[in-house]
Parts: sequence; structure tokens; C-alpha cells
Amino acid sequence: MNTCKLINGNDTTEPFKIKFKRYKICLQNKEYYIFIPEGIKSTMWACDFNDWWYNGCFLDFNLKGAKILNACFALLSFNPHAIIYLDIRDDPIPKYLSHNPKNGRSDILFMTEQSRVKGSTWVKIRNKLKKSTPTCYKFKYDINRMRKLFEPKVKILESISVNKICNKARADNFIFSNTIFYIYPIIMYQENVLSFHSYFFEEINDADIANCYMEDTDSWVCNIWTSFSYNARDKANFTDESPYLTLYLELYDVNLVNKYLKSKDKLISSNERNTDYFRNERYMVIKA
Repeated sequence: MNTCKLINGNDTTEPFKIKFKRYKICLQNKEYYIFIPEGIKSTMWACDFNDWWYNGCFLDFNLKGAKILNACFALLSFNPHAIIYLDIRDDPIPKYLSHNPKNGRSDILFMTEQSRVKGSTWVKIRNKLKKSTPTCYKFKYDINRMRKLFEPKVKILESISVNKICNKARADNFIFSNTIFYIYPIIMYQENVLSFHSYFFEEINDADIANCYMEDTDSWVCNIWTSFSYNARDKANFTDESPYLTLYLELYDVNLVNKYLKSKDKLISSNERNTDYFRNERYMVIKA
């Protein structure tokens, strides 16, 4: 089995299309374009937002979610006025990821410096989405074209730090009304769409998957992950709602891990969650 082929067919450079629901929302004399990828249900989950150890959020996804997520990054790489809405907070979550009671309970927005909105504005937009009719938008994901267009542009990151670029663009992340907001300059999406494709679609092999399985304990350790950004912006204030600009991207696929696990994992609803939380000190009992 080759994981790359599972993600993107036999040829990792072969173009494919992803469908989005596109909404045009008018609010206070401004137009907002919201893109929601189709087929996203139970393909990705927001985990450990502002965790004290990792200092950021893990966006976990399965093999199908990998295609969808990088198509979202690609769309933003071309369209700085788009807002990507990942409506995922009510989806069943793998039991493995449910150790934190807050995991999988947030939606995610990806925006650029041009399409950014305030949290209060987003709540109004989200309310109008329920009464709006979307159009179908088909996005063609073509990595060869993107490499040709984006590789010359992202070379600037070799001479200018990501922090400097993110500071200038006022990049940010925060949580508001059960939604995690990520705002990046467009060059961050262009750089990450290329590195994401190379890592998850071309470099991962059977040995990488096998190394995640701990046979002696019949357990799984997610070793297949990368960072979209790490402490990428200097902020004046840090709070639980507005932490460092850090985002990790991590592969976790129930069907894939169950090829190894004897005690099979499964998708569970909110009332089936594991409450034995081991990462956050606020949930740990420390004995003297």
C-alpha cells in the first residue's frame, strides 16, 4: 500500500476537481464570498486549540480530508478575497482524538489579509448563510500549474522571515463563537500548498505509516504531521482565546490505523467521548 496513491490517485501530479458551495453574502454594503467544501463531513477535526504544551491547534484529517484541505489552501492561493469555512464542529470524531473534551467542537475559518472579518461580523454572516442559496463552484487542483506559478513567489521566504511577513499582514488566530479564525498573507497559503502536497502526497510511504503503530501496547502515535505556521507573529497580548499564531497539520485516518490496531478505533458522537485527558494540566490530577 502506498499512502500517496490513496490520497491522490496513481499519479500525484494528476489534476482533480473539488466542489465548493459558494455563498455571496451582502452585509452592511459589503460583499463576502464564503466557500464551503463539499464532502467534508467527518474528514477533519480541530484539536487542542491553545494547548499549553503544543502552543497551537492541531487540525487532524483523514486521507480524503487531506485532498480537501489542500484544495482549500490552493483556492486561497489564487483568490485572496475568499473565506474558507470548514463546518466541522458537529461531526463525529475518532475516539483516539477525543481525549480533550474540547476537541472537535469548533469550526474553522481560513482567510487572507484582504478577506479577514471580525468575530462579531462572522456571526452575522453565518446567520445569513442559513437563509442563503449557494452556487456550485468547481475548483481544479493542478499541482504542476501551482508549482510553476508559486515557486518563484515563495522564494522571497528565503530572504525574509515568515514572522516579518505575518506581522506586516497582521496575520492572526483566535477563537470566537465556536469558530477558530486563521488569517494569513496569501504567500503563506502558496508556500504551504506546495509543501503540503510534497509531504502528504509524495513523501509519505508505508514505513512512515507503520512507524506510528506501537505493537507492544497496541497503540497509535501520530508521527505524520507538519506545521503550517509556528509562532509566526509577534503579538502584544496572548490569551486563551487568542494564542500564538501556530497551526499543526496532522494525518489521522481511522480506516488506515485500523489496518494495524487490534483494538479498533471508531468515530464517536459527543456523548461517547473519552474524558481521560492527558495533555492539558487543567485536567490532570497531580498527587503529592
